[in-house]
Amino acid sequence: MRRLLAGFILIASTTAAMAGPFDRVEPIRDPLTRKECGECHMVYPAGLLPATAWQTIMGDLAHHYGDNASLSPEKAAAILAVLQRQARPEHYRKEEKYARRYPPQSVEDALYITRAPWFRHKHRKIKATEWQNPKVKTPSNCTACHQGAEQGWFDED
Repeated sequence: MRRLLAGFILIASTTAAMAGPFDRVEPIRDPLTRKECGECHMVYPAGLLPATAWQTIMGDLAHHYGDNASLSPEKAAAILAVLQRQARPEHYRKEEKYARRYPPQSVEDALYITRAPWFRHKHRKIKATEWQNPKVKTPSNCTACHQGAEQGWFDED
């Protein structure tokens, strides 16, 4: 039994070490966050954006990407706490490296996962016609290509 457990730990740690910077991100498990965010879209892992972005996003839910996603102040505060706790570090080295190649086009870019330099780098070989596929429609539809996206898995499925 000990050998089996040791083998499993070795495989798990090797797999985690081989994963890229955003191949595996901690998923949102908080029931309130899953319920409120998941009613309209995929529950994006908070680690895809820094805490400052989540604070801005949650601070203007009346204009949430063109929709009114207003919540009570108590719910919004509880969800923001979850998002900030699981957020990506503000100064992620790979992000800075990619930012030189993929500079932001606007201040608003920081609020979109799909406009982040790391996202643009990881998806640089995707042709425009693939984004227009009726099953994909938009780069924000992560689950169209990454079946485990809501569980935090973004390796190529």
